Amino acid sequence: MRFQTQSGRPFTDSRGYNQGRGAAFYRIDLRIDKRAVWNDWLFDFYVDPINVTLAQEEIDVRIGEPVRIPLPTIGIRGVI
Repeated sequence: MRFQTQSGRPFTDSRGYNQGRGAAFYRIDLRIDKRAVWNDWLFDFYVDPINVTLAQEEIDVRIGEPVRIPLPTIGIRGVI
């Protein structure tokens, strides 16, 4: 499990000076995995969902609306 918090994306003007920050946000990411052995093979099965709390995250300050991005990753890895 991973907990991430950020103070918000910086606003900059056309000359590159900081004008402030966007809204702060947090998110929690999880990883669940299982390792299995079959003959000479070693298999890893995993599910890795990002932002399981569905917290709003500000991607681009020009858009103005924070978005919710849940991103699940599912995978299998096999090694001899």
